[in-house]
Parts: sequence; C-alpha cells; structure tokens
Amino acid sequence: MPDTPSAFQGWIRELLFFGYRLLTTSVVFLGILAFPLVALCRRRWLVGLAERLGGLNRSKGPEKNGSSGVWIHAASVGEVRLALPVIAALRQSGWRVRLSTTTVTGRDLARKLVPEARPFLAPIDHPIFVGRAFRRLAPKVLLLVETELWPELLRRAFRGGVPVLLVNGRISHESFGRYLRWRPLFSPLLAGLRGVLPRSREDWDRLQRLGCRSESLVAMGDLKGASLSSPRKRPLRKAPPWVLVAGSLHQSEWEAWLRLLRILEGEPLFHVLVPRHMDRLDHLLSRLEEDGWPVRLWSSMGSEFPDPEAGKVLLVDTVGDLESLYQWGDIAFVGGSLLSIGGHNLLEPAIAGRPVLFGKGIANQKEAAADLLEAGGGRMVENVEELADLIRRWLRQPERLEQVGSLARKVAMASRSEGATLVEKLSRSLMEPIALDPFSMPQKPLSGQ
Repeated sequence: MPDTPSAFQGWIRELLFFGYRLLTTSVVFLGILAFPLVALCRRRWLVGLAERLGGLNRSKGPEKNGSSGVWIHAASVGEVRLALPVIAALRQSGWRVRLSTTTVTGRDLARKLVPEARPFLAPIDHPIFVGRAFRRLAPKVLLLVETELWPELLRRAFRGGVPVLLVNGRISHESFGRYLRWRPLFSPLLAGLRGVLPRSREDWDRLQRLGCRSESLVAMGDLKGASLSSPRKRPLRKAPPWVLVAGSLHQSEWEAWLRLLRILEGEPLFHVLVPRHMDRLDHLLSRLEEDGWPVRLWSSMGSEFPDPEAGKVLLVDTVGDLESLYQWGDIAFVGGSLLSIGGHNLLEPAIAGRPVLFGKGIANQKEAAADLLEAGGGRMVENVEELADLIRRWLRQPERLEQVGSLARKVAMASRSEGATLVEKLSRSLMEPIALDPFSMPQKPLSGQ
C-alpha cells in the first residue's frame, strides 16, 4: 500500500503541473486570437516567433548525425557571457553545441559572440513547442545556466532520457521563498537533475532544501570569472577630463543618475551611460536633452572612441560593447545596484583595472563585492549623493584611481584563474561520463570523478 503522504504529495504535484499546462495552453490560445492585433500594433513582439514555436533558426529537420550534442540554455546577456567559456571548452572536447536564450537581446549578442553555436530563442514552455525543438535538436545533454527551471522543458528531457545539468546554479533569498511555496511542482524537477554545480555554499543549501539530491551536487564556485577577457591594462588618463562609465543602468535608476549628473555638473568628467535594456531609450535621450546635456549616440561613432569632453554625455545604444567601454573609461559604476535589483558583473570593470563603484543592492554579486571591498578595489555607496562625494574626492587625487584600479584587477585576475579551473573541471568531471553513456550517470558525488 502506498505511503499516504507520498501519494498525497504526488497528487498535489500532478494537480499543480496540470494547472501550469492549462495556464500555458490558455496563454497560447489567447496569443493566437490576438495575433492580428499584435502583428498590426506591436510588430517587435513577433521577432523570433518561429523560434519561439520550436522552429529554431535556419534548421530543417534534426541536426546532423541525429544529435546536436549539448543544448545550452541561457536566459539573457549575462548568462550568455557566462556560457562562453563553457561552450569553448565543450567544442574543444569535440562536442557540437547549440545555444538558446530567453530574450532577443541575449540571442543577438550570442550570434555576435558565438555564431558557431547557431543561437536561437528558446521555445515557449508548452509541450507542443518544446517537443518540436527536442525533435529537431535531439540533444544528448541539456545544460542550464544559472536557474532556468522551465517545467515542460525539464519533463521532456527527463522522459527522453536526456541528462540535465545546472551550471552556476543560484537561488536568491527572494526567489527561495517563491520556490518553497511551489515546492511540490519544482521539487521533482530539481530531484531529476543529474548534476548541479551551485555558485556558492548558500545556493547549495537552498537547492538541497528545494529537492536536489545530495549525490548530484558539486560545490564548485562561481564561473563568472572564466568569462572575463584579459585585456592589456590601459593606463588611466593623467589629466582631465576623466571618463565615468555607468554600466547596466536599469530604467528605474535613470532618474537617480540624472540627479547625479546635475550634482557633478562642472566637474571635469565625460559621462558614458550604458542602459541595461534598450527599451525606452528615446525617453532617456529626451530627458538628457531636456536637462541641457549635449548627447551623442554610440552607434553614430562607428565603434570609434571619441575624444572625451567635459560636461558631455555618450549614450550607448548598442549591446555587447560594455566591456570595451569599461576599458576605455577611468571610473566605473555598475548599475542594478542603486536599488534592490541585485547588481551586475562587478568583475568586468575590475579586470580592466578600473576602480569599481556600486550601490547596496548587490544581492546577486555578494561574493565579488565582498572580495573587492576587502581588497580595496571597490567602494559601496548608499546613494547618489555619497557617490558624487566619492567621485569628487578621487578627481582631486587622481593617483587614487590608479591604486584602487590595480587592486580591483588583482581580484578579477584571481577570479578568472579560479573560473578557468572550474570550467576544466566541468568538462572533465561531468561531460566525459555523459559522453560514455548519456543515459546513466554515476550515483556518487560528481566531485569525486
């Protein structure tokens, strides 16, 4: 006789999954009804529609030899960058790799950086479209970057005997509470993962509480450092104007940054603004012009860096150029941190030897922030007023920029070395066993491979 609590939990799980499938089916049905209106009024919503429906891109039928090898899924820009060294390592080991993304921005960047992975938009999480994508790709392995737990995608992989790996797995404090509420739905999905490589011990503990099997988990650290390039350090400018690069600014931070510009008006600074998303870029451009700032668009520069002019603004309207802009600047601020957004990659400006400034909302970058603060390569600020005061002090003592930037670079180089070791471990400890038998993984801790 089945255990009553287990039977009840199984019933709840199936009920939740049925509700999820009913919801996605309803959304698809409403999308079909609204298609004429969307095609007329919101044509940008139709970008990549064929791929969303499981058609991939420029693909007719299954991949050559019946398998694409490894299907890697990354949500957007940050996850795509994180996946780059993994893709390189797998291709070097002889694997064919296909890369999907959730966002159009992520896909477009991936096509620019790794066209050989033939990036495409992930299918809508519905059995019809997910099944279509699986039939066309016929992957041997599904590798998820960070926490892309799509129920239909995972169930289709499990039922097809495709091992699923979670790389750089992370569960934030906020999302942990949500996952706990839906644990009956997500617990079997996490339990089915063949290998989980969490970003930190804290993430490890949360994933285990949500249902991951202990034998599938490997404590390995953050792969973010492996995605860093190793640019030759450009000396900071010896005289003004200095270049302040504000990277990955979210729309909710724009007003605060406009206030910072007004506070710093008159300082020998050339401002470079890099929005995180390009939606409503025209609105930001209009606000800058209303405040009287002379603005040029980066796309009009032809990828040529202009001569810095104090009191002027360069607005970046392209994707994928932030790393080179950090190298060109003298001071870096990393957005997504002025408010409780979570922050973005603090090591990108650090690897270029730039002083790294950020706000308190860095929940997703706690380890990197702690390393930079401890080494003296970064500074955390409470608000834009404190940020302005710190920048002013540094402008009066430009030698401090060089000192702080050098310390930041040391932190980033150490992280890069650690990340490269982790990628090698991933390729050796996880890929090789799957290559020998894609339908059976060793039932012991993978760190012991």
